[in-house]
Amino acid sequence: MDYPANTPQTRSFPLRRRGSVLEWSEGLSKRNITHDMSGHGLVTNIPHEVSIIRGDPGILGLAGFALITFCFSVFNVAFPKESPNILLPAAILFGGILQIICGLLNFGIPGGTFTATVLSSFGAFWAGQGLLMIPSLSTVTGLYSVEMLGKANGVYNLAWSLTAYWFMFICLRLQKGTWVLVSALFFVGTTLLLLCIASFSGVVGCQRAAGVTGLIAAVLAWWKATADLLIEEGEVIPTGRWDTTLEKKSPLDTAI
Repeated sequence: MDYPANTPQTRSFPLRRRGSVLEWSEGLSKRNITHDMSGHGLVTNIPHEVSIIRGDPGILGLAGFALITFCFSVFNVAFPKESPNILLPAAILFGGILQIICGLLNFGIPGGTFTATVLSSFGAFWAGQGLLMIPSLSTVTGLYSVEMLGKANGVYNLAWSLTAYWFMFICLRLQKGTWVLVSALFFVGTTLLLLCIASFSGVVGCQRAAGVTGLIAAVLAWWKATADLLIEEGEVIPTGRWDTTLEKKSPLDTAI
């Protein structure tokens, strides 16, 4: 059936779902601007038409991670000997529970397994940090010596440092990713490693250095979240995206 030149076609078109927020895919914005698009949604095969059917939970998770990391890092830099217990609500709610919810929502999105794993893991980390600040737990921790608590905290931070570096390695192997995210995971791992050293040695300088690297990680997480928010409005800010999908095609695919 022929349609007039200015009459929109009413037949249905096949849809495809975009990948994870921590990844990216190529497409068009709602402003009909060609760019590399990040986030979720269903995209028709009609040129210059994008239909976003749901929000992107990963962006909110990144924002929660960035905020609580920034707050704790400021304490490590400026007040290394002061207790950060005032941050308990933010650690449990915005940094912990919110990240876990956002991560679990990503498990229901095709291609969102990596995002879901990262956000849920660090959400559990910050929720645990917040629980340790609850005053009623001081009676439990009071049963152990300061030296023993330092060693336990050092092992804990070392394990999470290795986890962050593990996520960074996986991110480097993604077919579609960004250098901003890789850098953020690197600085997160470095922050936790420095906190591990500070726990074992008691050197305040290591704790202050961890605060500096933590601030860098928070800024990078905010940058990635900002890029993913603006992309739906057709605004693109650099995040160092790459796409190796074409390089990994089999010879049979190339022949076809």
